[in-house]
Amino acid sequence: MASLDGGIYLTTPPDYEAMATTESKAVIRRFYEEFHNAGLSDKPHFDVLDEIMDPDFVLDNPPTRGRGAFKARVAELYAKHPDMKVGYRPMVAEGDRVAVRWTATGKDIDSNGITIFRLAHGKIVEGLNNYNNRV
Repeated sequence: MASLDGGIYLTTPPDYEAMATTESKAVIRRFYEEFHNAGLSDKPHFDVLDEIMDPDFVLDNPPTRGRGAFKARVAELYAKHPDMKVGYRPMVAEGDRVAVRWTATGKDIDSNGITIFRLAHGKIVEGLNNYNNRV
């Protein structure tokens, strides 16, 4: 990687991690704002996942392998709780990981949790999920 003055960096440029974490947070923000709550339409926008989630995405809890399986799981969740709204709090990012505290609320659901996402090449590749359900 070249420096702004034309030299070559022997180590990672000082602003590289800040740029990477900013970009990673933008991907996760899209996950919540464009996928879950796209225009507050009450329906997830699955096409957004094709842009931001790796086809081989893995979620640890509940165990889910693959973007298609994740879409099916979310469709099932929204079918069971059609009025569900998903919110998120400020994110913390470091390296290739972004941690988010989130809530899912509706008539028959009141859940909150923390998910730590791992990203690679601008896509979500893994989610480590810990949550509480009060359904």
